[in-house]
Amino acid sequence: MATAANGRAGPSTSTSTSAEHASLVDLLLSTPPSQPSSSSSSAEHLTSLLSTPSTSTYLRHLSSQPLSSLQSEPSALSDESALIDTELTNLCHREYQTFLSADTCASGVTTAFASFESALDGLLSAVPALEDACVSFASSTRAIQAERRRAALVLEQHDKLLDVLELPQLIDTCVRNGYYQEALELSAHSAALAQRFADVLIVQDVDAEVRESMRLMVGQLLALLREPAKLPTFVKAIAFLRRMGELDEPELRTAFLSARLEHFRGRVSAIEPERADPVRYVRRYLDLFREHVFDIISQYTTIFLDSCPSPASHGQPLLIEFAVDVMAELLGVMHEHVPRIDDTAALASLLTATGYCASSFARVGLDFRALVAAPFEEAVLRSTTKAFNDGAEALHGRSPPTRSRASSPPRSPPPSYPQTAAIHTPPQALTDFPPLALLTNTLVNALNALRLLAPLALRTRLASALDAALARAARQLTAYARAVIADAPRRRSWEYPAEGAEERRRETVQSTVRFAAAFARLVVPFVREGLARGVFAAEKAGEMAPELGGAVRELEGWIESRAEKTEVEKEAEKEAEKAVVNGMEEAKDNAANDTGEQVEADACAEVQDPAPPPAPSNAEPQPAADEAPSTAAAAEPDGAKGRTSSDSVS
Repeated sequence: MATAANGRAGPSTSTSTSAEHASLVDLLLSTPPSQPSSSSSSAEHLTSLLSTPSTSTYLRHLSSQPLSSLQSEPSALSDESALIDTELTNLCHREYQTFLSADTCASGVTTAFASFESALDGLLSAVPALEDACVSFASSTRAIQAERRRAALVLEQHDKLLDVLELPQLIDTCVRNGYYQEALELSAHSAALAQRFADVLIVQDVDAEVRESMRLMVGQLLALLREPAKLPTFVKAIAFLRRMGELDEPELRTAFLSARLEHFRGRVSAIEPERADPVRYVRRYLDLFREHVFDIISQYTTIFLDSCPSPASHGQPLLIEFAVDVMAELLGVMHEHVPRIDDTAALASLLTATGYCASSFARVGLDFRALVAAPFEEAVLRSTTKAFNDGAEALHGRSPPTRSRASSPPRSPPPSYPQTAAIHTPPQALTDFPPLALLTNTLVNALNALRLLAPLALRTRLASALDAALARAARQLTAYARAVIADAPRRRSWEYPAEGAEERRRETVQSTVRFAAAFARLVVPFVREGLARGVFAAEKAGEMAPELGGAVRELEGWIESRAEKTEVEKEAEKEAEKAVVNGMEEAKDNAANDTGEQVEADACAEVQDPAPPPAPSNAEPQPAADEAPSTAAAAEPDGAKGRTSSDSVS
């Protein structure tokens, strides 16, 4: 480049060069100035010339030529020399600028080498300072380089690091969507990373978030135990909880029983609005108890006890405590609601349902039939005792017929009625006494209801209750009979003479005695035999309670005292009857006479019975004397009712 630039220089450069040398040809052809040399140097110079390869080659060529060729060799050399001189001259003329540029370049190179040498010396002197500066820079940028290397490493491991950072979010998604197996696997991977890189804070933070998500999984699994699920779901949930290790085995069993019990109580709370109807509520409660508690026990046995090598020392006591608690709740419901039930048929239905429920639980060793008998016995005793007392109250306020029927006078039973051997049919003689028929029907209905559910343990108490009701009725009847006898009509009427009033009194006494005798000798034995033989299938009724025995003996004593009649009284009765008949005929014959008309009107008037003791508000009104036939007729359906009801007493 420097040669080309010099060749392109202006004419001034060429002129100066020509001035220094006459011509370029002369310069090339000129020989170097002679210098004094010794013969030794000339010899050395000649030796060096002859030792060159070209000289040696030419000399070998000459030696191989013939003489003729050797003789013509000088002229050939001269021609060749002239040719070379001509070509060289032409070259110099043609490329003189190139030679000038080469010369200039050579001069520039010489100068540049000098400058380069000086610059190289300066560079060599500056290298130690540069080395010190580089060491200082490296020291100052070491932290930045370390950060850069870490950033480069993070960028290189970006995908793996992103997978680690997304572990908590991924586990949370799996837990919320129910993929518990995948969540457990990811949690195990996170725990392994945390154990492997214990000094890496970000890994520890990720593991902490994973543990938080796993606690959420524990909550979901425990909530799953409170849902209406089947055994396979619970087996999986318990298996997941065991693998997580958050709860030990006793805590896991307690959590299972507590969750299932909470679910059962939630189902029971849904039927709380039905508490007003005890029958429906207890039936619904039994259905829920049989379904859910049985499932809880069987599921607990399958999940925990079957897989445990020694269940008696681990899970059995906990299951026993659970069974005791639920049985206490069941018995509490029974004791609260069953005694409120008055319908014996409903009680029998509930007892049957309870028996089926207890039979189901007997398969898992929880037969509770003996525990639920008490509330049913209490309900039966209360309802039956109430029915007995209602029957005794039904007799209160009713008076026996004190005047015989006009067409067919009431049968006069002997002091001792014949006892019928059949306990299914009430005595036919009770149809003459509507109050006694009503009492018998009420008691027979109570016995028929008792047949549906007759606890053998209540036989003595029910017999005592029946005896107490009959004793109360006997005392009321005795007091009423004495009041009737004390207040029997003794006034003379316009129709009858004094003998008529006495006849009326004797008729009232006889009706009352028959009524009392029918109660003591028919009603009391029939009802007591119906309870003993018809309900409890005993051979015979037991002895009367002292209260009933005393009341019946008192009534029998009064009957015997009133039933004794002398022959004189019987003749007086016959005479009185004849007088009544004659008086009525005379009254009819004197119909035209005013006095006779008055006597006939007085004869048709009726002497009222003495007022009975105060009756309860629901007691039937006491019929008048003239209404006795219609009352007796009304007694026929009651008697039939008594027979129909008693037919089922067996």
